[in-house]
Amino acid sequence: MAKAPEQYQGLNGKVGNLIFYTINGVTYVRSAPAKKDKSEKKPSTPAQLHQQEKLRLTRWFLEPLRQLVYFTHQHGIRGARTGYHEASGQIMNHALVHHDTGLALAPNQILISSGNLTGPKAPQVGWTEDGRVKFTWENNVGAGNAKAKDQVLVLLYDLEESMPYYLVEGPPRSAESLLMDVPIPEERRGKLHAYIAFSCRNSRSKSSLITHNLSNSVYLGTV
Repeated sequence: MAKAPEQYQGLNGKVGNLIFYTINGVTYVRSAPAKKDKSEKKPSTPAQLHQQEKLRLTRWFLEPLRQLVYFTHQHGIRGARTGYHEASGQIMNHALVHHDTGLALAPNQILISSGNLTGPKAPQVGWTEDGRVKFTWENNVGAGNAKAKDQVLVLLYDLEESMPYYLVEGPPRSAESLLMDVPIPEERRGKLHAYIAFSCRNSRSKSSLITHNLSNSVYLGTV
């Protein structure tokens, strides 16, 4: 994979034996894989099958969150690497565990967002009497690089239904709470994996793609 020459910038698709594709506004080029006859294909090795299962589980978790992780893993943007790649690598390296039945995801080890912004202090989550989900945290403005204007970011993720509910730029850190509506709450209770983080606009970034600083997310369990 390499950056395409200037005259090919903006081109997407296959041309001859080359494949052009654009990531973060830059066009890259790579050689198309050579076609193999069925008789030439070898059975996958155990190591290859293991890697395929890791990829399958990672994609299953991230696909409904694709647009979210482009935003929440901005510090991973470099060259052809996107926030989605950063999120995928984090899961594959740190959030897959071995069971007797094979590999499984560990939601409590997954970082929904990542970065060097100071994270939430003493975050909690729970249902209110009127069927909404309430996130709370302590105001830790002044700790590290935490500022009052930092905005809370939350995710509720029903893994059974592959259904995420999230808010990217919520109330400020100083607000100390957020109420979130969830459709059909009686069917979601006990099934929603909850995550919380903070973000702030990045006015010093030299890249137009890195617009926010973010904190590492905190997993709050299921609610």
